[in-house]
Amino acid sequence: MHLPGPSTTDGRRGHIGSVCTDEAARRQGHARRVFGALVAWFDEIGVVRVDLRATPMAANLYREAGFRPHGGEALTRFRSR
Repeated sequence: MHLPGPSTTDGRRGHIGSVCTDEAARRQGHARRVFGALVAWFDEIGVVRVDLRATPMAANLYREAGFRPHGGEALTRFRSR
């Protein structure tokens, strides 16, 4: 859960962490079908925002599904050892 905001008043937000297809099964539409079903499920349960990070190889798949840059910059901090 996230804090509510103007576009996500209930605080629910989807996140797709990883989509991976075995090299031997690529270019057969498997990722597209699974990804499409996942996005449809988010729609069915009323989640209005879904976030993901795209690799250059998969960016077109996500753009075709309506994903766009949201602004800002992805930043990560790791604690020093």
